[in-house]
Amino acid sequence: MFYDYEFDFHGCQPEDAILKIEEVAFQYGNASFLIIHGHGDGVLRTAIRQFLMECPYVKQVCPGETNNIPGGSGVTVFYT
Repeated sequence: MFYDYEFDFHGCQPEDAILKIEEVAFQYGNASFLIIHGHGDGVLRTAIRQFLMECPYVKQVCPGETNNIPGGSGVTVFYT
């Protein structure tokens, strides 16, 4: 699949990842983003998805595991 932007946040703190996501979501309208957060214990995945669901710049959030996106629960796609 092709996305306009791809970010790998493996090893990042949730706060740092969210700041970067907020910046790009605000900056780039009508774009698709692949977020790689990894599987791990789910702390980063949960924080990112929670933020995306509440972010006013985000039109749609697609968890990898429920949308057959390669990477499964280790990725999230969102659209602005």
